[in-house]
Amino acid sequence: RDETAIDTIPLMLNKWGRNVLSLDDRLLRALTQRMGITTATTVQERAWPAALLESKSCRIRAPTGSGKTLAYAVPVVQKLLLQKEVVPPRRALILVPTRELCHQVNRVTQVLTHYCHPNNTSLSTTTAILTVGGHASAASSCLQKSSSQQQSNREEQRRQWATLRDNPSIIIGTPSAVSTAMTATNMDKSLIVDASFWKDQVSMVVLDEADLLVNLGYEAD
Repeated sequence: RDETAIDTIPLMLNKWGRNVLSLDDRLLRALTQRMGITTATTVQERAWPAALLESKSCRIRAPTGSGKTLAYAVPVVQKLLLQKEVVPPRRALILVPTRELCHQVNRVTQVLTHYCHPNNTSLSTTTAILTVGGHASAASSCLQKSSSQQQSNREEQRRQWATLRDNPSIIIGTPSAVSTAMTATNMDKSLIVDASFWKDQVSMVVLDEADLLVNLGYEAD
């Protein structure tokens, strides 16, 4: 079967009347106007009610091109928007197996939060992307890096850590990079992100491409 020929159903607001999922108007606007989405795929139709109406943890399995990223990203953004006055702020952590997927997921979340301006929501449109780990892993190259490469990676790593100070609502990263950042918050005081950032404020965790997270050797992270 052609994986692009995914069965679709009318978007929730068309199928059951006025927005049965009670999606935030800004999120709906992003879906329809920025992404041109007027129908939900089968996996989205099943995941959205389970995550939003029943508050269930979901395990999603669907073919490439079926809309899995939106299947979890829409509930993540919606739940963050609902937590307007929560102190300390709540955050979502999305773990992905590769640097490329980090940036791909970030593009989706940036579109979904396009209309969530700081003056009308407590959701931060800043996303922290963590792709540089501080130790060797099975997912890393076994080749010895030159000193210039090591310095470049270190600078990029610290730049990424600095975004954690910008109060991001969504953190996207590989397991090794996130694990390194968690450790660094306890060692490098200049980063000004203490352990509570991870322990007390991350209220949602997504494992994207969970099979690859295991197959690429991230178990220890």
